[in-house]
Amino acid sequence: MVDGQPMGLDVVTVVFGLFYNQALFDTAGITALPTNVDEWKAVSTQLTARPNQFGIYSPHNMAEPESFWFTLQEWALPFGGRWATGLTPNLTSEPIMQAVQLFKDMYDAAFPQGTDDATSTRQWGEGQIAQELIVSAAANVFKDTAPELYPNMRTMPLPWESKESIARIHPITVNNGIEQAKQDAAIEWLTFLYKPENYKKLLMDCLDVIPAYDVGDLSEYYATLTWSSGFEGTKLVVPPDMVGDFIYNNQELGQIVISHVQEVLNGSASVEDAMAAAQGEAEELAASLA
Repeated sequence: MVDGQPMGLDVVTVVFGLFYNQALFDTAGITALPTNVDEWKAVSTQLTARPNQFGIYSPHNMAEPESFWFTLQEWALPFGGRWATGLTPNLTSEPIMQAVQLFKDMYDAAFPQGTDDATSTRQWGEGQIAQELIVSAAANVFKDTAPELYPNMRTMPLPWESKESIARIHPITVNNGIEQAKQDAAIEWLTFLYKPENYKKLLMDCLDVIPAYDVGDLSEYYATLTWSSGFEGTKLVVPPDMVGDFIYNNQELGQIVISHVQEVLNGSASVEDAMAAAQGEAEELAASLA
């Protein structure tokens, strides 16, 4: 909404969840899911048997900065962290440093280090990765690309007290800069798409878990999603909550953060030193944007 006027309609809201492979948990004899960060680290370590099995994967390569920063933002939530407030970076705050330390601990103990996103997708599908902190929309991809994994795919309640997780809306709009006949046709299409029976079919065919509006009882549909129960009780936060006014320069802030997190991962800097350097660079960015 801008000045009370709708600028787009949400097609789908996609939220991060903690997916896991039930078969690997069963083989390891893990019957109780982790309920806090320490238990999560312990389970992830227990599920790691290098070089053929890894407890968890999260993007961490500088060659893939978009996915690195996209997912890293979620890791602040176990500690209630926010990467920025307004144009004030929070990179030396205790919650953010705890988040980076957790990421480093998991990297050392349970990541397939150096693995790129494409390789991790293959490893996940082949049962070599036990957990991924990924968006709900990935389930639809895995149903087609990893049919042997899909029946064993589950989500767990987030192992941190707040149950906060980042959700992103995906809007669809009509371009008001095109000729009126095309605008009218686009509006006609959206009117058709957002009829309850049509939108509900779109939601279900895409295996989405959060409808854009109330389309009635979805309990039977959710019952078919054997992997979806971990999303119950999740409290949604949105990207502007996480990065403040840097949302308009999200990738610039992200590049600063991941560059210094990479130093932590490779052991060339402590969490404290790396985040102090990142804070300084982010403050310079903020000054240029003010």
